[in-house]
Amino acid sequence: MAGEWRTTRHTHAAHTGDAVAVGDHSIANTGNLAIHKHVLPETWEQKLAAAARALARDVGTRGREQLEQRQLTDTEPIEIRFGPAPADLIARLANIRGTPHGAVPEPLKLSGRFSEIAGVYHSCPSQRLVILGERGSGKSVLALKLALELVRPRNDDDPVPVIFGIHSWDPNKKTLPEWMADCLLRDYNLAQVGIPRPDLAAEIVGTGQILPILDGFDEIADGLRDEALRILDKTSIPLVLTSVTDTYATAVRRARTLSRAAVIVLEDLGAEDLTDFLPRTTPADPVTKWEPVLGGLAGTPAGAALSSPLMVGLARRIYSDGPDDPVVLTTGRFPDAEAVKAHLLSRFVTVAYDGPALVRAGERKSRYRCAEKNARRWLGYLARRPADPDIAWWTVADSVPRGQRVPVLLVAGAAVGATAGWLILGLLGLVAGASVLGLLGGVVGWTRASQPVRMEVHFSGRMRHVLAQLGSAILGGLIVVIIGWYLVGWFGWPALTVAGGVGNAIGGGLSGWGRHSDPDADALPGLAEVGRGTWNGLKGGSAGGFVVGILCHLTHVPMGGFGTWLQLGVAIGIAFGLGTAVITPPGEDTVVTPEKLLRSNRNYTIFQTLTVTGAYGYIIGTLTEPAFGLILGPVIGMAFGVAAHAWGRWIILTRCWLPLTGRMPWRLWSFLGDAHGREVLRQSGAVYEFRHALLRDNLAAHHPEH
Repeated sequence: MAGEWRTTRHTHAAHTGDAVAVGDHSIANTGNLAIHKHVLPETWEQKLAAAARALARDVGTRGREQLEQRQLTDTEPIEIRFGPAPADLIARLANIRGTPHGAVPEPLKLSGRFSEIAGVYHSCPSQRLVILGERGSGKSVLALKLALELVRPRNDDDPVPVIFGIHSWDPNKKTLPEWMADCLLRDYNLAQVGIPRPDLAAEIVGTGQILPILDGFDEIADGLRDEALRILDKTSIPLVLTSVTDTYATAVRRARTLSRAAVIVLEDLGAEDLTDFLPRTTPADPVTKWEPVLGGLAGTPAGAALSSPLMVGLARRIYSDGPDDPVVLTTGRFPDAEAVKAHLLSRFVTVAYDGPALVRAGERKSRYRCAEKNARRWLGYLARRPADPDIAWWTVADSVPRGQRVPVLLVAGAAVGATAGWLILGLLGLVAGASVLGLLGGVVGWTRASQPVRMEVHFSGRMRHVLAQLGSAILGGLIVVIIGWYLVGWFGWPALTVAGGVGNAIGGGLSGWGRHSDPDADALPGLAEVGRGTWNGLKGGSAGGFVVGILCHLTHVPMGGFGTWLQLGVAIGIAFGLGTAVITPPGEDTVVTPEKLLRSNRNYTIFQTLTVTGAYGYIIGTLTEPAFGLILGPVIGMAFGVAAHAWGRWIILTRCWLPLTGRMPWRLWSFLGDAHGREVLRQSGAVYEFRHALLRDNLAAHHPEH
């Protein structure tokens, strides 16, 4: 429990010896008694100060652990250099310094080296700093160095530097203080000081007890970056932000510069930096293995390749920590810098999976472990898709060849259909069910995955949108009834296939148009959404009509009254209308993380599966027997969930088939998160990407199925 230790001394002249009491325990002698009491903080301010001190200790401990994992404690880190960013990315000097009107602001010193970053930050009166650089240039390490430099000599009045992975912030859902408080609750063990943890986190943030170091602005979803920068611009709090240079520059051009913020850019490493650093990474021999190499690096492909900390770190792990001789880098074997980088990156996975994964800001420590051999095979499979460099979870299923997708889904559909058919009609039902659902499964396997949509269950301010979707769907259901009533009367129950397809196509098209024209919608998809809604309605309606029509045909069900059909049409309309009313149109560029898009699409898939189950169970139970509805309703609902939604295919193909064939791990999300922590992958909104294109190319080229 956080608090303060106070010491009280009592002297007893008539005794000799000492006694020490700590808490309720003592070693009883005689003489001087020193009592150490653990006193809980009393005032609100004391409690906050105690919590901030505990948080600072936690930040320091975690930061030192990360330095050890990055091998930055066994020798002095390489002295990354930085300088001022281009003028169009930096706020006005007078605003950074807070210079009064009419006065001339003094220049800022924004140039320095790795060990000088804290001094540069302190020299900035606004205490707002942006660190830019290319991928692998050392931005995150420099931010970590700054945090440790600020937390070590910290006074009680100083804010605690806390690194946040800004990629997890959705500025449309949470304010910056709310998000930071949530992160503190999730990632840190806030001290027990007599204040409820949620209130404590909010108070620590709200009273300026922390300095947020926002790492990874470039990993925010593209559609959220401008809004994030605008919000950061309007805040007055001190902060540090890191980003890839081009990404930040693009956001600045679309929004504006971060107010009162100084901006530095990390520079390339030079031959002199390598000459000073690399010999230190080898045993203390008079002549290290690097000596023959370093003298001739300037102006060579190897010198150009070793211009970033990422490549230097790889070279160190391969040659300083291993038996290989780095002289190979200067023998002319590699014609250009890209060839040298490709050679170093070919060992990247070996280096990355040697030891535990880094615990990045905003992430919990995972117990997941993956052998290098398995990681190389699974990463190679993900890299094999040259037309799709992004690792989007909803497209991984499409990497399964069509010649495998079709039979897998065909067999799955046939198995479910045969079971349900046998329960209803015995052998005849078994054959019919296997044939119908097997055929539908094969058709689904032939097509590619649909774009995942998100589920937003809130109606406030969206009633116009909700009513438009319900109205479109009910109208489509009534069209099915009107057309179906006449077609079934003339041609028999199988004609329900046509009625279902036409009615649902009209309803789907109107639904798409409603989302396109409704100003209350969260996003406005293009006119293509109308065509997509029409096509999806045609496919789904035809399939549903076909299944119901075949069942009614086999069981010789009478048509019943038109009033009953109207009730069934309204039921099916409400079921599909509820599904379209709660969705957010596609837009992975505004999704915070891949996991959040998956969870949202999963929830939507389950929701629509249940509504379709209820609707078709009611229809079949009304037209035939209630037991038939109880059996076939869930079957049709599950078939719809797999056919119409990305999550359904993800479950069958990505989470089951690919692990069964050894091409993906069973714990896929743990594997991807671990690869992200090992910096093999980077995150960009709803997708993962390989950290370097050359790494992806190398993994793909050496994959067994290449």
